[in-house]
Amino acid sequence: MDVSPIGRKQITAAVKRSGFELWKSPLDSSELERPATRPSHLPGSGRQAAVMMVLVAGHAVGSAQGPNLLLIRRSQHLRYHAGQIALPGGRQEPNETLLRTAIRETEEEIGVAIRDQDIVGSLRSIYIPPSDFTLTPFVAWLDKSPNVSIQVSEVESLISLPLTSLINPEAETIAQVVRDNGDTIEAPCYRYQRTPENQIIWGATALVISELIARLGSFER
Repeated sequence: MDVSPIGRKQITAAVKRSGFELWKSPLDSSELERPATRPSHLPGSGRQAAVMMVLVAGHAVGSAQGPNLLLIRRSQHLRYHAGQIALPGGRQEPNETLLRTAIRETEEEIGVAIRDQDIVGSLRSIYIPPSDFTLTPFVAWLDKSPNVSIQVSEVESLISLPLTSLINPEAETIAQVVRDNGDTIEAPCYRYQRTPENQIIWGATALVISELIARLGSFER
Protein backbone atom coordinates (compact mmCIF):
# COMPACT_ATOMS: atom_id res chain seq x y z
CA MET A 1 0.00 0.00 0.00
CA ASP A 2 1.12 3.56 -0.75
CA VAL A 3 2.47 5.21 2.41
CA SER A 4 2.87 8.73 1.01
CA PRO A 5 2.06 11.60 3.38
CA ILE A 6 -1.35 11.38 5.04
CA GLY A 7 -3.01 14.58 6.17
CA ARG A 8 -6.43 15.65 7.38
CA LYS A 9 -7.71 15.92 3.81
CA GLN A 10 -6.85 12.28 3.07
CA ILE A 11 -8.28 11.04 6.36
CA THR A 12 -11.53 12.95 5.82
CA ALA A 13 -11.94 11.60 2.29
CA ALA A 14 -11.27 8.06 3.51
CA VAL A 15 -13.79 8.26 6.35
CA LYS A 16 -16.51 9.61 4.08
CA ARG A 17 -15.93 7.09 1.28
CA SER A 18 -18.89 4.83 0.51
CA GLY A 19 -18.86 1.18 -0.52
CA PHE A 20 -17.75 -0.31 2.80
CA GLU A 21 -21.16 -1.39 4.06
CA LEU A 22 -20.43 -5.11 3.51
CA TRP A 23 -16.63 -4.94 3.83
CA LYS A 24 -15.09 -7.56 6.13
CA SER A 25 -11.83 -6.86 7.92
CA PRO A 26 -8.98 -9.33 7.36
CA LEU A 27 -8.29 -8.97 11.10
CA ASP A 28 -11.69 -10.38 12.08
CA SER A 29 -11.12 -13.79 13.66
CA SER A 30 -13.45 -16.65 12.72
CA GLU A 31 -12.85 -18.09 16.21
CA LEU A 32 -14.53 -15.08 17.81
CA GLU A 33 -17.83 -15.76 16.00
CA ARG A 34 -18.57 -12.06 15.80
CA PRO A 35 -21.98 -11.27 14.21
CA ALA A 36 -22.24 -8.09 12.15
CA THR A 37 -24.96 -6.76 14.46
CA ARG A 38 -26.38 -7.70 17.86
CA PRO A 39 -28.42 -10.93 17.53
CA SER A 40 -32.15 -10.33 17.79
CA HIS A 41 -32.69 -13.27 20.16
CA LEU A 42 -30.71 -11.64 22.98
CA PRO A 43 -32.79 -10.03 25.74
CA GLY A 44 -33.08 -6.28 26.03
CA SER A 45 -31.68 -3.73 23.63
CA GLY A 46 -27.99 -4.17 24.39
CA ARG A 47 -25.55 -1.48 25.35
CA GLN A 48 -23.99 1.27 23.28
CA ALA A 49 -20.44 2.58 23.46
CA ALA A 50 -18.26 4.92 21.48
CA VAL A 51 -14.52 5.35 21.00
CA MET A 52 -12.37 8.11 19.56
CA MET A 53 -9.65 7.50 17.01
CA VAL A 54 -7.41 10.50 17.74
CA LEU A 55 -4.93 11.23 14.95
CA VAL A 56 -2.24 13.82 15.67
CA ALA A 57 -0.29 15.44 12.85
CA GLY A 58 3.41 14.58 12.83
CA HIS A 59 5.95 17.17 13.95
CA ALA A 60 6.73 17.85 10.29
CA VAL A 61 3.22 18.22 8.88
CA GLY A 62 3.03 16.59 5.47
CA SER A 63 6.09 14.45 6.09
CA ALA A 64 6.16 10.73 5.40
CA GLN A 65 5.80 10.26 9.14
CA GLY A 66 2.13 11.10 8.83
CA PRO A 67 -0.15 11.25 11.85
CA ASN A 68 0.26 9.44 15.15
CA LEU A 69 -2.63 7.41 16.55
CA LEU A 70 -3.33 7.74 20.27
CA LEU A 71 -4.10 4.41 21.95
CA ILE A 72 -4.42 3.34 25.57
CA ARG A 73 -3.48 0.22 27.46
CA ARG A 74 -6.46 -0.59 29.65
CA SER A 75 -5.94 -1.18 33.36
CA GLN A 76 -5.37 -4.78 34.41
CA HIS A 77 -8.20 -4.72 36.95
CA LEU A 78 -11.04 -3.77 34.59
CA ARG A 79 -13.88 -6.25 34.16
CA TYR A 80 -13.77 -6.30 30.36
CA HIS A 81 -10.74 -6.32 28.03
CA ALA A 82 -8.29 -5.82 30.92
CA GLY A 83 -4.75 -5.01 29.83
CA GLN A 84 -5.67 -4.77 26.17
CA ILE A 85 -4.63 -1.97 23.86
CA ALA A 86 -7.68 0.07 22.90
CA LEU A 87 -8.99 3.41 21.71
CA PRO A 88 -10.19 5.86 24.38
CA GLY A 89 -13.93 5.58 24.87
CA GLY A 90 -16.67 4.01 26.91
CA ARG A 91 -20.34 3.48 27.61
CA GLN A 92 -23.05 5.83 26.43
CA GLU A 93 -24.85 7.70 29.21
CA PRO A 94 -28.62 8.42 29.19
CA ASN A 95 -29.67 11.33 26.94
CA GLU A 96 -26.21 11.46 25.36
CA THR A 97 -25.34 11.11 21.67
CA LEU A 98 -22.63 8.62 20.77
CA LEU A 99 -20.41 11.46 19.57
CA ARG A 100 -20.73 13.15 22.96
CA THR A 101 -19.88 9.82 24.59
CA ALA A 102 -16.67 9.54 22.58
CA ILE A 103 -15.70 13.16 23.31
CA ARG A 104 -16.48 12.88 27.04
CA GLU A 105 -14.68 9.56 27.49
CA THR A 106 -11.60 10.77 25.61
CA GLU A 107 -11.28 13.74 27.94
CA GLU A 108 -11.92 11.60 31.02
CA GLU A 109 -9.47 8.84 30.10
CA ILE A 110 -6.56 10.76 28.56
CA GLY A 111 -7.32 14.42 29.32
CA VAL A 112 -7.64 15.40 25.65
CA ALA A 113 -10.50 17.80 24.86
CA ILE A 114 -11.83 17.11 21.36
CA ARG A 115 -13.74 19.98 19.72
CA ASP A 116 -16.54 19.56 17.21
CA GLN A 117 -14.30 20.99 14.47
CA ASP A 118 -11.71 18.27 15.18
CA ILE A 119 -14.16 15.51 14.18
CA VAL A 120 -13.77 14.27 10.59
CA GLY A 121 -16.42 11.54 10.71
CA SER A 122 -17.20 8.06 11.97
CA LEU A 123 -16.62 4.45 10.92
CA ARG A 124 -18.95 1.44 10.99
CA SER A 125 -20.28 0.19 14.30
CA ILE A 126 -18.98 -3.13 15.61
CA TYR A 127 -20.78 -5.60 17.87
CA ILE A 128 -18.65 -7.01 20.73
CA PRO A 129 -20.17 -10.27 22.04
CA PRO A 130 -18.20 -10.70 25.33
CA SER A 131 -19.47 -7.41 26.75
CA ASP A 132 -22.68 -7.13 24.67
CA PHE A 133 -21.75 -3.66 23.46
CA THR A 134 -22.26 -2.14 20.05
CA LEU A 135 -19.24 0.11 19.52
CA THR A 136 -19.26 3.19 17.27
CA PRO A 137 -15.85 4.70 16.35
CA PHE A 138 -15.36 8.41 15.63
CA VAL A 139 -12.27 9.92 14.02
CA ALA A 140 -10.66 13.20 15.14
CA TRP A 141 -7.69 15.08 13.69
CA LEU A 142 -5.45 17.32 15.81
CA ASP A 143 -2.89 19.62 14.20
CA LYS A 144 -0.60 19.60 17.22
CA SER A 145 0.21 17.27 20.08
CA PRO A 146 -2.25 17.69 22.97
CA ASN A 147 -1.50 17.81 26.67
CA VAL A 148 -2.29 14.39 28.10
CA SER A 149 -3.39 13.35 31.57
CA ILE A 150 -4.39 9.70 31.92
CA GLN A 151 -7.08 8.44 34.29
CA VAL A 152 -5.04 5.91 36.24
CA SER A 153 -8.08 4.00 37.49
CA GLU A 154 -8.88 2.89 33.94
CA VAL A 155 -5.77 3.54 31.87
CA GLU A 156 -2.40 1.95 32.50
CA SER A 157 -0.51 3.91 29.83
CA LEU A 158 -0.84 5.96 26.67
CA ILE A 159 0.65 4.82 23.36
CA SER A 160 1.35 7.20 20.46
CA LEU A 161 1.89 5.12 17.36
CA PRO A 162 2.65 6.27 13.78
CA LEU A 163 -0.27 5.24 11.59
CA THR A 164 2.18 4.28 8.85
CA SER A 165 3.64 1.58 11.11
CA LEU A 166 0.25 -0.18 11.01
CA ILE A 167 -0.26 0.41 7.29
CA ASN A 168 2.88 -1.67 6.70
CA PRO A 169 1.64 -5.20 5.78
CA GLU A 170 4.37 -6.67 7.99
CA ALA A 171 2.51 -5.31 11.01
CA GLU A 172 -0.29 -7.84 10.48
CA THR A 173 0.28 -11.21 12.11
CA ILE A 174 -1.31 -13.99 14.18
CA ALA A 175 -0.80 -14.19 17.93
CA GLN A 176 -2.14 -16.07 20.92
CA VAL A 177 -4.51 -13.91 22.94
CA VAL A 178 -6.50 -14.48 26.10
CA ARG A 179 -10.20 -13.67 26.00
CA ASP A 180 -12.20 -12.29 28.94
CA ASN A 181 -13.53 -15.79 29.68
CA GLY A 182 -9.98 -17.12 30.05
CA ASP A 183 -9.87 -18.98 26.72
CA THR A 184 -6.66 -18.69 24.70
CA ILE A 185 -7.09 -18.43 20.95
CA GLU A 186 -5.01 -17.50 17.93
CA ALA A 187 -6.27 -14.24 16.47
CA PRO A 188 -5.24 -11.84 13.70
CA CYS A 189 -3.64 -8.72 15.11
CA TYR A 190 -1.24 -5.84 14.60
CA ARG A 191 2.15 -6.23 16.26
CA TYR A 192 3.79 -2.84 16.62
CA GLN A 193 6.84 -4.03 18.56
CA ARG A 194 8.59 -7.38 18.48
CA THR A 195 9.17 -7.38 22.23
CA PRO A 196 7.64 -7.68 24.72
CA GLU A 197 5.10 -10.16 23.48
CA ASN A 198 2.06 -8.18 24.61
CA GLN A 199 2.65 -5.32 22.18
CA ILE A 200 -0.24 -6.36 19.98
CA ILE A 201 -3.56 -4.81 18.96
CA TRP A 202 -6.42 -7.20 18.35
CA GLY A 203 -10.19 -7.52 18.64
CA ALA A 204 -12.49 -4.57 17.99
CA THR A 205 -9.63 -2.05 18.11
CA ALA A 206 -7.80 -3.86 15.32
CA LEU A 207 -11.02 -3.97 13.28
CA VAL A 208 -11.51 -0.21 13.60
CA ILE A 209 -7.91 0.51 12.59
CA SER A 210 -8.04 -1.92 9.67
CA GLU A 211 -11.18 -0.26 8.30
CA LEU A 212 -9.51 3.15 8.24
CA ILE A 213 -6.42 1.66 6.58
CA ALA A 214 -8.57 -0.08 3.97
CA ARG A 215 -10.41 3.15 3.26
CA LEU A 216 -7.10 5.00 2.86
CA GLY A 217 -5.96 2.38 0.38
CA SER A 218 -9.14 2.56 -1.70
CA PHE A 219 -8.33 5.78 -3.56
CA GLU A 220 -5.34 7.57 -5.01
CA ARG A 221 -3.83 10.04 -2.59
